[in-house]
Amino acid sequence: MPRNTRRISVRTATAVLALTFALMPALSGCAIGFDAATGQQKDSGNGTTADIGALQIRDLTIVMGPSGSNSATLIGTMVNTGTDADALTGVTIVSQADAKVAFTGPGVVDGALTLPAASAAKPAASSTRFGYNSDTHIDITGLNVSPSAFVQVQLTFTVAGQPTPLSVMTVLPIGIYEGIAPQA
Repeated sequence: MPRNTRRISVRTATAVLALTFALMPALSGCAIGFDAATGQQKDSGNGTTADIGALQIRDLTIVMGPSGSNSATLIGTMVNTGTDADALTGVTIVSQADAKVAFTGPGVVDGALTLPAASAAKPAASSTRFGYNSDTHIDITGLNVSPSAFVQVQLTFTVAGQPTPLSVMTVLPIGIYEGIAPQA
């Protein structure tokens, strides 16, 4: 009797082991190859990035204004690597029809933020920072979103046109964002 019991448990153990090895790749939660989810860098709460023609958009984040104000500041950096100047002429919060955007500060000409071209002095690129460590602001009023939400932001440029909306995270003005507030 013990011999027969042992034979069954060896068979059972062998079958379970074989099944475990067969199912391991499917149950691991990861994939391999160039399109593996674990190999794709996604935007984080530290800012959305995009390349639009000669423009490099870096670290776009919406910092919420004072509690209950429905206001915010868009912060980030835009780098123009091209030989032609461009201008950010519009910012639209796609799902927020009541949201209004105002450009203020240095570099704002006729309601647009100028993005100078690379020059002999800066042959590689010309960067424009706004909202953070900058007197240039892109302030939003009438914004009704929760902190840590991602909202679709449509940017419009003179030369680069109107690319696909970017998903930008909203954050509270705490930690590294402390002291950032709308001026409008």
